[in-house]
Amino acid sequence: MAGGNVQPGTSAPEQRPTTYGQQTQPTYQQPYGQQSSLMDIAALLRKTFLIIIVAIGALFLFIGRLFGVFFVDTNGQNAGHAMSIFGGFMIAVPAVIWALGSKRTTDMQNLGLLIIAALMFVAMVY
Repeated sequence: MAGGNVQPGTSAPEQRPTTYGQQTQPTYQQPYGQQSSLMDIAALLRKTFLIIIVAIGALFLFIGRLFGVFFVDTNGQNAGHAMSIFGGFMIAVPAVIWALGSKRTTDMQNLGLLIIAALMFVAMVY
């Protein structure tokens, strides 16, 4: 072999270049396990996030009911009715998502959340 070049397939250990300085790139792990680039439902099921949404929905429901009671014209009553329906959905939909999607809740908590959602759907009708 001329020039000290190592051809592929030869097994002369004294002629192979040493690779002492090469290191593998460090792998960085996520602090909470693997997270996908897409938003998954578990990321949305944080307790504080859902409590804030339900509180805003309750505020819309309350203000909408007040509009419906205190406004005498039809436009104000319709706006109040729309706000109360929107508030009811803001309470019921996260409750259903939380009941069906959370792995940390018990069966009784899931039942309670579904009952709250059902009551909100009934309250939106009346």
